[in-house]
Amino acid sequence: MIDASPFSSLEDAISFARQLWFKKSRIQSWFSGHSHLYRAIRYAPGSIMRELLYWDRKYQAKFGFEFITSTKTWCSQKILDEVKVRYENTLVVELDITAREEFKLIEY
Repeated sequence: MIDASPFSSLEDAISFARQLWFKKSRIQSWFSGHSHLYRAIRYAPGSIMRELLYWDRKYQAKFGFEFITSTKTWCSQKILDEVKVRYENTLVVELDITAREEFKLIEY
C-alpha cells in the first residue's frame, strides 16, 4: 500500500486494498488478525457460551481456521446462528465469505 500511495481518493485506496487482499495475499494471512468467535464466547451468557465453544471447535476442525464474522461480539446469539449456518458451506464458499468478513473488520 505504501509503495502504491499516494491515492487520489479514499475509494481508490480501498479499491487497491481489495485487489491486494483478494488477488495477491496468501490465504493464511487473511485470518491472522482476529479471533472473533473467541471474543464473542467471553461475552456470551452461560448456555450460549457452551454452544459457541462447541461450534468453535467443530468449525475449526472442518475448515482449519477460526470463524470470522463482522457481527458485533456482544450479539452472541446472532453469531451462534451464523456459525451454524456457515458450517454447512463448502470450504471454497467459506473461504470467500471469511475473506470478505475479515476485510470488513479491517475496513472498520
